[in-house]
Amino acid sequence: MNKKKLQLTVVLICLISVGLFAGNLWSQADAIADNSSQILPAVTEINYTETNGYGIAVTEKEATLMMDETRSGRLTSRFFGDSDLEDLMYSYSDGLIFTPFSTDVDDFTELEATGSIAQINGETCQEYYYEVTVDENELFYNYYGEEAGTTIDFSGYVWISLKTGAPLKIENDYSYGNFDITQTVEFSEDDGMIIPETITTNGIETKISKLYGILEKTDFIIEENVNEVFSASTYSR
Repeated sequence: MNKKKLQLTVVLICLISVGLFAGNLWSQADAIADNSSQILPAVTEINYTETNGYGIAVTEKEATLMMDETRSGRLTSRFFGDSDLEDLMYSYSDGLIFTPFSTDVDDFTELEATGSIAQINGETCQEYYYEVTVDENELFYNYYGEEAGTTIDFSGYVWISLKTGAPLKIENDYSYGNFDITQTVEFSEDDGMIIPETITTNGIETKISKLYGILEKTDFIIEENVNEVFSASTYSR
């Protein structure tokens, strides 16, 4: 075998190995996420900042969200803070975290390792890009699991530890109703499970005012710090 053929063979073997490793790594992350799917935020401290569209704060608010469950396993929540902030947050989510590892995610439109490596919480992580379409109710707690019949397109990135296979950071981009949302979730790892630590939502709300049909835009950042978690008895995401 001449030198050029040898080099080509080595490159092909490396590419095949990387592809197999990347697939195994995603499967490993999926298994860890499934094992952690019943871990939900119990106490979350919320900081809301409305900006002028250029990142300069105009209004700031604080709140606390507490979640638990009844004896029958139905989730409960208590929101302590401004009711307008509560309405805003529950307009695009239910306070629970959507991830591309959800058991209701069947097929990806696109899923690939980007080849980029990043340091997340001191861990070397492989970056993945994904695109997926899910039912609208995947964003909300639906006790009986009905489908809304309308869909939402998600895209984003996942950073998976090369050492443990745990997904340590997820970034989701999606549009829902009047909202364009970019949400970043960071996890810690404990005993083979991932624990949500921080959730940062950058959002733009666009709606038509009653007067002259002017488009009203609100730019906001919501930072959620999870102080306590609990394991739900019947619910998982």
